[in-house]
Amino acid sequence: EVGTYQPALGQANESVCIRCPPGKYGAFTGASTCASCPAGSWNDEFDKTACEICPEGKWTHSSGSLREGDCTPCVGGGNCLPDGDARVTIELRNFPYTGLDPMQMADVEASFVRGIASACGTNNESVVDVFGKESSVTISSDGQVSAFVKDVTGSSANEL
Repeated sequence: EVGTYQPALGQANESVCIRCPPGKYGAFTGASTCASCPAGSWNDEFDKTACEICPEGKWTHSSGSLREGDCTPCVGGGNCLPDGDARVTIELRNFPYTGLDPMQMADVEASFVRGIASACGTNNESVVDVFGKESSVTISSDGQVSAFVKDVTGSSANEL
């Protein structure tokens, strides 16, 4: 059932599914875990299938936010995502990112920057992490890759 998950394989009964907690969501049936609400969104209820987007001019700077009050004013007080910009969130499953050494982590981050820039038809400098650093992505300990892309000229879900 959407909005729930079951980490154990082979469960035949929906009654053993676990409700996705606030700050997370379950968008499809058969999930083994719930996804965290990405930066810029929040969820304050159990069993959600999506997260709420922060009001215009506000943003959460980390994943898993639990309430609208976590949305803070954007730098400069303007629109957090100007026209032509995009937010990219990628969920990594079973990837031991936190177990990598610093050099390997840097290589993984650089690969995501190149791939996202290429898929969006822009240069590496246009890929910005959640703290505003150019040519960078943010990878959380739970395996969520987050970035903003400035001046998107073309993109495709298949390329991403």
